Amino acid sequence: MELHIKASLKNATAEDPQINNNNNNQEETTSNKSDEFPCLSLFLPILQSEYEQERSRTDRIDNKAMALLTIIIALITVYVPIFPFDKLANFYLTTTSCPIFFIVSVLLLCAIVAIVLAIHSAKMLIDIYKPKEFQAVNIQLLNNNEKLSKNPPTEFLLELIDHYQAIILNNSEVNSKKADLLNKQFIKAIIIFGLLSVSASGILICTGI
Repeated sequence: MELHIKASLKNATAEDPQINNNNNNQEETTSNKSDEFPCLSLFLPILQSEYEQERSRTDRIDNKAMALLTIIIALITVYVPIFPFDKLANFYLTTTSCPIFFIVSVLLLCAIVAIVLAIHSAKMLIDIYKPKEFQAVNIQLLNNNEKLSKNPPTEFLLELIDHYQAIILNNSEVNSKKADLLNKQFIKAIIIFGLLSVSASGILICTGI
């Protein structure tokens, strides 16, 4: 990345003694801050590592969301054709057994609930996959002539550390919300599978098809 530092700044510093005095004062301030925070330079790589871990966590959550969405679509694709919808109408018209009529109705209701849950869960998983409030390092904010030319290195490092901390905090909250929502969809997928399995097998048995 090419930093926007003007070459004239160097020449102006050499010609103007007042600028030299200001630079000496900045160097003394930087030295004092470096002495005050001796481990400052070690902290930034730790934050950068945390930032990369949050990005990797986002990728893992997104991949799991897409895998679960594929499973739910597969469940609907496999189970829905099993239901003998064309013969259920004839069953309701000809059956004389009230218990079987009631059981089949309950099983059919379970299948409808499973399909509704699958549609809602699919929508939630798509929302998880969509990029939302995840933040990246703002290069334009940091790559600034005024900051790079006037701020001493230690102050710039402190600003960079604060920037990373704010980003990591935001991204961690976003990932935690997505992970919690994903866990709920896993539970829904199990319920969907159970409802479809019971309702499909039960209807086939009760109707004798």
